[in-house]
Amino acid sequence: MQAPERRESQLRQAIWSPLDATAIDLNGSFSPGSETNSYDLRLNLGLANVSLQPLEGRWNGQIEVKILERKNSGTAREALSEAFALNIRQENYEKTLKTGLVYSRSLKIDPEADSVRVIVRDPKSGNLGTLTIPLPKTAQ
Repeated sequence: MQAPERRESQLRQAIWSPLDATAIDLNGSFSPGSETNSYDLRLNLGLANVSLQPLEGRWNGQIEVKILERKNSGTAREALSEAFALNIRQENYEKTLKTGLVYSRSLKIDPEADSVRVIVRDPKSGNLGTLTIPLPKTAQ
């Protein structure tokens, strides 16, 4: 586990870095949702560099996901922050390593936001993946 100061520094850098972090494979899309200013996020998280430990026929670990609304003016606001446990059955482990883990959420996003920055982090190793998704022009 990383020290809290190192973790916070790493996350601050990840918000505005012009390059996406690639230690955790990450791809996805953000599409307009059914309500005003809502979006449906669908991600595929690669687990090859996520710390997973075998225990009683399952592979266990944890993932942190942060989603930030960003404006080209240089401001960012956290739209979502959550951590969740991974508990993958042995029979699904190899397939999940190859295909990734699907993560989806619906979110309300500020109509002034220009992009969304997704940060996925393995708290045990500190490995990080980021993805910048421009918001559809029609929704702004």
